[in-house]
Amino acid sequence: MGNDYADFQPLHENEKLRYGRAYYHNKFTMHLCNKRCQKSVVGIASDTHGQAVGFDSTKYQVPLAVAGWVLAVVDKRYESGTPLVNASSGSLTRANLFERMFRTERIVGIYQRPEYQPEWKGIVVNKRSWVKVWLSFIMYTKMIWGFLSL
Repeated sequence: MGNDYADFQPLHENEKLRYGRAYYHNKFTMHLCNKRCQKSVVGIASDTHGQAVGFDSTKYQVPLAVAGWVLAVVDKRYESGTPLVNASSGSLTRANLFERMFRTERIVGIYQRPEYQPEWKGIVVNKRSWVKVWLSFIMYTKMIWGFLSL
């Protein structure tokens, strides 16, 4: 059914799960991004995943897209291939030149296209767009998570 591969991570108890928005890691849990191009950004909350790992029914969790295509809240339509970083609301926006050159680890995805249908396989789209989870971001995240687990 799905279009991406997700990793379930603990969500802070006071955070509301908002699909299509970016989350960052703060100590032991995930929080909705609240600063542009946020340090420790981990990924985009996915309700389009076909496969997932780490689910624990006893914990409050967020499924974060780690590979594939995810429906994301993007501030406007961009040309396909545009790199995206998180905005202060957790939505995504175009990465500026400085971010593309010096903050590449914070680029969370590459813009593909808007989804024109109101639903995708039974999932309400809410004007979201398709975003490719960025491979360099995945590799950086794996490196950080590997370092933290030492």
